[in-house]
Order: sequence, then structure tokens, then C-alpha cells
Amino acid sequence: MPLAEAQALLDGAARAGRLPEPALLPDNPDADQAALRSLAWACSRFSPWVSIEPSEPLDTLVLDITGCTHLFGDEWAMAAQVAGMLHRCGYFPFIALADTIGAAWALAHYGDFVRGRPRRLESLPVDALRLPASVVQTLHALDLHRISQLDRLPRASLPSRFGSILIQRLDQLAGRQPESLAPIPPPEPIEACRSFEYPVSDARALTVALRQLLDQVLKTLPPHEGILRLTVRLQTAEKKPVPFEVGLVRPTESAEHLMQLLRLQWERRSLPDQVTDIRIRVAQTAPMLSRQRWLFGDGTGLSGVRREDERHLAELLDRLSNRLGPNCVLRPQLQPDAQPERAVVYEPVQTFVVPALAAKNRLKAKGSRSDRKAKDGRNAFFPGQQTLSLVADRPLQICQPPMAVDVMSVVPEGPPLRVWWNGRSDDVVRSWGPERIQTGWWREETVRRDYFRVELADGRHLWLFRDLVRDQWFLHGTFD
Repeated sequence: MPLAEAQALLDGAARAGRLPEPALLPDNPDADQAALRSLAWACSRFSPWVSIEPSEPLDTLVLDITGCTHLFGDEWAMAAQVAGMLHRCGYFPFIALADTIGAAWALAHYGDFVRGRPRRLESLPVDALRLPASVVQTLHALDLHRISQLDRLPRASLPSRFGSILIQRLDQLAGRQPESLAPIPPPEPIEACRSFEYPVSDARALTVALRQLLDQVLKTLPPHEGILRLTVRLQTAEKKPVPFEVGLVRPTESAEHLMQLLRLQWERRSLPDQVTDIRIRVAQTAPMLSRQRWLFGDGTGLSGVRREDERHLAELLDRLSNRLGPNCVLRPQLQPDAQPERAVVYEPVQTFVVPALAAKNRLKAKGSRSDRKAKDGRNAFFPGQQTLSLVADRPLQICQPPMAVDVMSVVPEGPPLRVWWNGRSDDVVRSWGPERIQTGWWREETVRRDYFRVELADGRHLWLFRDLVRDQWFLHGTFD
């Protein structure tokens, strides 16, 4: 559509009150390509093989996820994380999983669902073959609009009519001809250095020099990205460098916040004397969290937490982690393990950052080489983000190790009727269960338990289990 026609339509909609006043921006392909490269670097956390598809328009990333899916659960769980990251960037991604790059590209750009099932590749338009515009126009002029129509033509006659590119794209789509990725190189490290003419031992002078270096590296950060991990190295006259590292819970562009964290590091380790130069390096960046401003209200999200409170909490966790050490500030992480003792682990809070990317354009992304067949496109689309449902019938705290108790029941396999625990006995007025929990054969120690939730006469609830291996009862938690 010509620019004048588009502007006339937008102006008419604005005068009718259906749209705000339009703003026309000049096309900047270099900036778009730089933003796409930044996205590719951000996606390298999912796969070491990330490439930009050279087909026009440049709006597609290709990820070879072979051998990577188990790190994220499975293919769909991995696609959920990729889609969530891109969506929080401001993009609307179209993700396809297939065995070949050609199939993934075709399904991400032109595929849709027919009666709840993804379309077969043969039913897609010839535009999905990544052909030059001149070849596509020739095919349309000959009333060839679908890939299935090309499959019915004599294969030997296609190169003479449409060139060898058509046979190449058809073979790449079906996997008969291999297609390799060209991974983008990693970005140049973001660092700055300051050398002193004479060794410096004054902490104030070092602070001023460090602040200047921080301002320098912040200006060279990629658009919409912040610092997630920063390293500082002080070179001394004795040629023994003193390193410092600052880790953050979420990325930041604030030099004041970074300086505060560095001061906490200096309190843990005294500054060296006779510093000859300072070098800082951005060890890890992440997209800044971009959220829409609230037109009304106090900015409280669906979770009931104010955005400002979320920022203060992240800064508090940063200060605690850098003052006490990253392994001293932990948070629970659910694990897919049926055994309650192993269902939760505690890991440093800084490892749980899933940054969001702020961006402005629309992206079509795709993956390649899944475990399913690409010919019929059955795994073409990611239908929705998977969520982890928590088991509600569990106590928040468990006894570790489980406490041995005496239980009276009508039969050994039956529910408890009376419990002796903590030097007292209580009657059971109601019980739920049993719930069988059993570990696999690969565990060193076999665990086979029948769990019961029981209600005592005074209203308290206990979580009991009968160890089927040792034929003994244990208290594993209370519902306070």
C-alpha cells in the first residue's frame, strides 16, 4: 500500500475517533537488523546455534534445538519459555517446531489450524518455499498456488521452467537436501579501562574513576538491555589483580545501584593499595523489563504487588546477595519429584532471572529438528504456555527426617484410627487417602509409602505415611 493511501486511511480513522493521531516513522533497515541480532544473542541461552534466516524480509530467527530440549523439560516447555521471553519484549512471535529449517519457516509464516489441527505442508502456498519474488510471480501467473500442485508436476521439467532454486527449496522442505545454519558470532565484550599515571590508594579517587567507567559502559549497552552481571578488576603495583563481581536479580541501567553494590563488595574485602588501573567488564546483559504504564490506579498488578515494590524487592535482594554472598540468599524451586523430601530445592535467587526483552517490532521465530515428522506438520505450532500446577494437599513444612509414630488401624493397610505422637495420643475423626508414592528402580534406596491426611479431635491435621518397605508409620508434616 502506498504511503499516501495509508496516511489517508489513518487520518480518517483518527478524525472518527477510532485511532489516536498517527505517527509515521521512516524505515530504518539497519536498526531493524541490529534489533534482530540483539534478539538472536538473547536467544543463545536456549541454544548455542542461533541464526538469522537470510530470506526477505529479515524477521526470522532459526534455533537448532537438537540436544537442548531436556534442559527445559521438553520441546513445548522450551517453546513456552522462548515465546514468553519474546512476548515480554513487545513482540508477537510465531513459533514452529519441525525437522527442517524449510518446514519450520513455512509453518511459522503461513501455517494455521484447520479444525483444530495444523495444516499439512502440501496445503501451504508456494510463498512458503522462500522463493524469489520473480519465481513466485511466475508460479501465480501459471495458476500454481499450492505446494501440492508442484508435487504433481514432472520433477524433471521444473528447473527449466522455474530455475534450480525451486527444486532446492522443495528438497530442503522435505529434508531430502541438508541445510546448515550460520550462527551469528557473539557480540564484542563491553568493557572499559582506566590507567593511572601514578598508583592510587585513595578510595575516593577509585570511586570517582569507577563511576566514570560505569557511565562509559552504560552508554555502549545494546538498546533496551541492562547489566545483569558486572566484573571489576583492580590491577596493583605488585601485579596481583584483585577481582570483584556484582550479580543482580534483574537487569539494571542505574549506575547508582551498581555503585552501591560495589561498595558492599568492598566492605567484604578491603581495597588494595597502589592500584595502577581499573578494568570493568559487562559479563552478562539481559533485556530490560518493559511494562505498560497504568492510566488509572496505583500500578498494582494482578498479583496485588505494586510495580515500585517489585523494584525495591529486587534491589534488596541485590544488596543482600552482594553483601552476604550469592549462596546465602536462596529461594525454593519446585522439582518434578514425587518424593516430598526432593520436591523442593533451594538455589541462589540470582539464578532465577528470566529477563524480558523490550522491543518495538513484530518477530516470527522458529525452531528446527524436532523429534516428530515435518512432512505432515503435526507439531507445527505451540498451542499455549504450559504451567506447573501445585499440589494443594501438602503441608508447607515437613518433618526432616520424618518422625516415627505409633498408629492404630483396623487393618495394616487401612486408615489410622488413633495416633501416638509427641508423648500424647489423639483420636482420628476423619482421614483422606491413601496416596501411594513410590520411587523408580534407579534410586539407591527404594521408597514405597501410603500417605494419609488425618483430622484429629482438636481440629488439627497431620500428614502421615506408612512405610511399606519397613512396615512402620511416620509423621511427615502438619497443616498449621
